[in-house]
Amino acid sequence: MMVILIDANALVSHARLKDAIWERMRTAISRGTLRVVVPRIAVVEAQARVRASSAALAETVRRSAVQASPEAKAHIQQGVDLIRSDAETYELGPQLEALGVKLLPTERVSHDELADRAVGRVRPFDSSGGGYRDTLHWFSFMEQLSAGPAHSYVLVSNDNIFYAGTKGPEMLEAHADLIEEARGRLGVNADASVNVTFARNLGEVTVPGQYVGDPFEPELDEHFASQVANIERGLGGALYTPPKAFGLHDWDVTEPGSVSDAELVSAVGRKLDGTTDVEVQFDVRVRVGYDLTRYGTVEGEPFPEVERDFEERVVRLTGKALIPEAGSQHLTLSGAEARPDDLAQSTAGPDADPFVRLKTPSARSSLWSQIWLDTQRNVALLTIENVGDRAVKDLDPGKIARGAAASSWLAANNVSYDAMMREARRAGTHDPFFTLAVEPKMSAQSLAEAQRAATDGVGKGSADAMAAAQRAATDGVGDTLRIFLRDEAAKGAQSGEPEGPDEDTA
Repeated sequence: MMVILIDANALVSHARLKDAIWERMRTAISRGTLRVVVPRIAVVEAQARVRASSAALAETVRRSAVQASPEAKAHIQQGVDLIRSDAETYELGPQLEALGVKLLPTERVSHDELADRAVGRVRPFDSSGGGYRDTLHWFSFMEQLSAGPAHSYVLVSNDNIFYAGTKGPEMLEAHADLIEEARGRLGVNADASVNVTFARNLGEVTVPGQYVGDPFEPELDEHFASQVANIERGLGGALYTPPKAFGLHDWDVTEPGSVSDAELVSAVGRKLDGTTDVEVQFDVRVRVGYDLTRYGTVEGEPFPEVERDFEERVVRLTGKALIPEAGSQHLTLSGAEARPDDLAQSTAGPDADPFVRLKTPSARSSLWSQIWLDTQRNVALLTIENVGDRAVKDLDPGKIARGAAASSWLAANNVSYDAMMREARRAGTHDPFFTLAVEPKMSAQSLAEAQRAATDGVGKGSADAMAAAQRAATDGVGDTLRIFLRDEAAKGAQSGEPEGPDEDTA
């Protein structure tokens, strides 16, 4: 018997419970080889986040109808109403129970015990005393250890507080303090092994009886990579990229409009127990064409100015595909994630880019958004607290140093959002911060200052730490950006376009 406890962040990415992993878990539950439990608080949290995401999607679709014909607007509004209705009626609990998952009531823990753990900074409480919900989940997990009988226990959560570290092998290793506490609950002595593991997502969990035989290289036809790319091109698929990744505003629209040159980089197949289905772990490279729509205000006009553009990017798609006996034309996908292929190639150095070190798309997007906002407001607000909860869990202070330094420099030198975007577009890119963060070669002293600033106090709003980050940015990033803006402004002057910031202000 295996026991799996699932946290809210692992549920949100499986909102409809239709992925292959859920079908395998349902089968294992019915066979009595698996017990899956979810705390009530995790269900409530995941349900709220899914509803909020659907509501945001409805608003995005509604905004996209600005320039549509009346007939098209009517159809779009129907879609908006359906999405909103789905958000309002979405219920996660009944779906879980239908699969045989047990919903756990909130653990009865005394306030004194919780307070003692918080004051003593006993995990899952963190160094600031935060971690109330994580601690309640941990108590639920401890109760499962006592319930028995089981040969293995798995806690599925992406919260860093459960793990030994935030990078390298340690980010997948359970924290020793928690393992020791689990060992005590199981009554196992220090010399004996304990089969308690943590997983950041359900894709890392092997369900009992899941696979038969050894991994193999599947025989896939030439259309497999194209199928994967086309499926993920759909609404809500992995190929969707937020507007800010193209240097656009929140109200602008980006949509993956075409896929081409799809290539299967690698594939590993596994036969599933009790079925003829094959699970394939894939890596696909594909060229994606994005349709971009920008909306701008026109003085004295009631309607916005609409500018349409097209941009291509080479993207890597990774994930799992479930191929039934009928063939790959009937495949279903789970856990797919996309990342720019050129970004991976251009940031090969271990310290080249803090953004590529963020593990999840949500964390990367949150960090990018904060930098854009900082620059647009012309203030240095990039701190560890205001990047967003999900991003914070995937960040370590050292990796945010360059982003903090870049944002601080822009504010300190009065480089406005519009000027930065104008110069970037003249240079043929919609990602000026990528160039700003990756290309400059910081001196050892300035990089050390930035890292020390981020570690010591940027997240706490320390004036000294922010000053250190600004010095680091001026020293290491400033010269490169000055040259960049000067050269681009000169080109603009020659072409008759408005000039960007001059050397005195940039």
